[in-house]
Amino acid sequence: MKDKDLILEMLESAKSLLQAAKDVVDNSEAVVTEKTKPVKKKRGRPPKKKTKPEPQEDFTENKASISRTPEFTHNKFEEMMSLDVDKPEGYDKIDDSGPRSPRARNDYSPVKMTCEECNKVFSVNPVFKKDNYVCDRCVGKKFGR
Repeated sequence: MKDKDLILEMLESAKSLLQAAKDVVDNSEAVVTEKTKPVKKKRGRPPKKKTKPEPQEDFTENKASISRTPEFTHNKFEEMMSLDVDKPEGYDKIDDSGPRSPRARNDYSPVKMTCEECNKVFSVNPVFKKDNYVCDRCVGKKFGR
């Protein structure tokens, strides 16, 4: 009989544990559903927050007193002419009346180049001298001009 009473007591405690577990699960589901309701997201830009407009100052008095005719103000750089800040000593004693030195650079002479596209000969600046020369007209045809 002792064994039977022990078994019944254990069954009762197991039933109470199961009931407590069910209560905890039901409460947690209720809390989860209340807190995590699906939020419907709106598409597009969020609405602008309304801010209080700052009080604007009235400048109409100043505008009325401004005239449309320009006023002459003196040139401030004329005052700076007497400053000797950047002028080295003896700069005004340089004599430029002597003969100039002869020109040492060669004269400009165009170079004859043959266009690879149309095989015409052109005289061009030596800056454009290269192995695969293409004239302006053929370049324009390539790029749709």
